[in-house]
Amino acid sequence: MWRAGKLQNADAAAAMRLKTVLEVCRGDYDQAMYWVRNIERLKRHDVHLAALCTVLINFGYFAESQAHFARLMDTTESGAMHLHLGVPNGAFKRYLDSLDASRTLADIHLSNEAQIRDVVSIMDANGDSDEDLGRVMDIAGGILRERKLVYMGNAHQLRPVVEPVDGGHPYFGAYFGERDRRFRDRDRFGGMGVARCRL
Repeated sequence: MWRAGKLQNADAAAAMRLKTVLEVCRGDYDQAMYWVRNIERLKRHDVHLAALCTVLINFGYFAESQAHFARLMDTTESGAMHLHLGVPNGAFKRYLDSLDASRTLADIHLSNEAQIRDVVSIMDANGDSDEDLGRVMDIAGGILRERKLVYMGNAHQLRPVVEPVDGGHPYFGAYFGERDRRFRDRDRFGGMGVARCRL
């Protein structure tokens, strides 16, 4: 934390963003939000909204993060730089709309774009919105919080099944990473297990 203090003199918003990340790693939601609110006081709108979205995603408040992601895409010139926040919070439709709009400004190629387009087509076929998905993901977030876990990835693993072999409705699964304590002795980084939540 003392290094973040040194950074404070050069770039206060970057220092507070770093302090936010450190508090997320410690699992302290209240302290992380304290630093997010401090970023807001600096009038760095895009940095504040990006940090807010990230903290909400980390602590499993996906639906709330979606609302701030929409504001970030609508009100900042640097929206393309923050597109990555639309995947882990489940705002897939908004993500693709923003991606397509950003392509008029830059040549963007993403490795998971085909999967996300499949997920959006499944959502359309089932009549689901980003908000519907956010509410379902909040249930998974509640389970992670109940187990005192935070989501530290930058995107969920998606498994779209557009044409199920049983002829049923298309669906997709999302997998959230969780730290697995059983492997802590074997792996100095703590090991990663997977908490599965089929949406």
